[in-house]
Amino acid sequence: MKKKYNISSIENPNYIFNGNAKIKNQRGPNQPADFEEAISAAKYGKFNILVLFTMIPTSFATAFSTTTMSYIFPIAQCDLDLSLENKGMLNSVTYLGMITSGFLFGYLTDAIGRKKLIVYVYILDGILVILCGLSQQYLPLVILKFLGGFVVNGGYAAYIAYANEFHAAKYRPLLALYNAILMNMTSIVMPLLAWSIFTDKINIPLFDGHIILRSWNVFLFVCSIPSFLASFVYMLMPESPKFLMSVGRNKEALHVFRNIYSVNTGLSPETYTVRALIEEKPKNLDNNVNGGSTSTQQSCAQPLSDGWHETSRLFFRPYNTKMILVLFIHFGYLLGLNTLRLWIPQLLIAIYNYDVSGNSDEFDLCSRLKTLVVTNTTGNSTCTVNYENRTVYIYVIICGAAIMAFLLISLAVISRVSKKIVLVIGGCLSGIACVMIYFAQNLPTLITLFAFHIGLIFVTTNVVIAVVVNVFPTSLRAMAIALTMVSGRSGSSVGNLIFPMLLNQGCIYPFATIGAVVTVTSLLTMLLPNTEMTPLQ
Repeated sequence: MKKKYNISSIENPNYIFNGNAKIKNQRGPNQPADFEEAISAAKYGKFNILVLFTMIPTSFATAFSTTTMSYIFPIAQCDLDLSLENKGMLNSVTYLGMITSGFLFGYLTDAIGRKKLIVYVYILDGILVILCGLSQQYLPLVILKFLGGFVVNGGYAAYIAYANEFHAAKYRPLLALYNAILMNMTSIVMPLLAWSIFTDKINIPLFDGHIILRSWNVFLFVCSIPSFLASFVYMLMPESPKFLMSVGRNKEALHVFRNIYSVNTGLSPETYTVRALIEEKPKNLDNNVNGGSTSTQQSCAQPLSDGWHETSRLFFRPYNTKMILVLFIHFGYLLGLNTLRLWIPQLLIAIYNYDVSGNSDEFDLCSRLKTLVVTNTTGNSTCTVNYENRTVYIYVIICGAAIMAFLLISLAVISRVSKKIVLVIGGCLSGIACVMIYFAQNLPTLITLFAFHIGLIFVTTNVVIAVVVNVFPTSLRAMAIALTMVSGRSGSSVGNLIFPMLLNQGCIYPFATIGAVVTVTSLLTMLLPNTEMTPLQ
């Protein structure tokens, strides 16, 4: 009997959309309960709130991994001798690391457990961030950011799975909103950190001056705190009962369920109504040929074999056309989202530096961004850093707050509108807003267009995942979403690589290109099948 490779738990940050299973009410008092029955019997209360709190440091650490470089560029550009292309690579390389590690961490999450993986991954991530803070050159920083993306991808998927596996099906959709809010809170937290830390007064020599710590190094050290905090917090938490059941450790799982019930209700664990759990792991492979050595080798290889088999099925009829279409759509949407999002601090600082330098001409985006191209060229002997960017950080905070408000408002709208309408109209409006950035006549208009573009496209990227859930059958759904996430990260990586190249050619090219890609992507969504194209539930 083959053991299915549960990649949904580690590569699907939105697999909570699958949580529509109905809880059975026909089970007798002494009959074994399945996971959904057991977690529902444990009620909802203080323990679930505690799980939500544990998501704060993990979500911050994950978001920091892709965002810190965008705040460091304007401050570290002289120390690291950064060109625009170097900056694009530093934004891109974290996503490259994420792409390469998905399948490996899929295996590890199901092999060693969610809790252990989270603890190990975020300790390692914190160490890598500290090493980034000690970097004095561009190339070591690139390598460390790649490794950081490689590592943190596993932690992100594991904590999403962990949180979902402590909540009954009816509560899981709320976790998507909660996690999205936490991830977007970093767009407010990071500029506040930059505002409070960046200064020209920090110059700390180490190792006889071979390493000199400046404020951007300290900024990275501070950004490692959520990683270490996440690791410590999860050391104190129990293992996921769903994982324990999947590996045949039902006694431990039942103990966890009882403790959850006791914390949530304030009653004795002995009053928990579930007395036994169903056996999810077959027991007939434990003591096989050659004293178990052959079966052990097979059990290690089986998840990889099953995962590859499930992946290949998606690229043959009748699923191949739909799968390829979804991959192109998510690639385009994530290119539009994470490219401009990561360049906003750098673009706004270039605009601000132009204005404070004494130029009094009318607002012209091209003349302001042209200074970014000139001052960020490697080998430029006149490289300077402006540390007085308080106004810029206020702009970024306003933009981040506007995006969060936009997301909350849009949730009320998309609950009444079909997914396809959201994808087509929302994506097209986002693409148009991106193109209109070039024509902005003042800074408030520019900030509004930034927020409008990013807010709309953030909504469409989440709707794409919901559409995948509807289009593909249950047996292929997890792998389809895993591949969709990989395509999106590829788009994020490509977008950050080409953005500086386009900006060097002229300020209209990056905005027109991203806008065109998003608009064409939105039109492609019209080709998606109408399988259950109902309003989001």
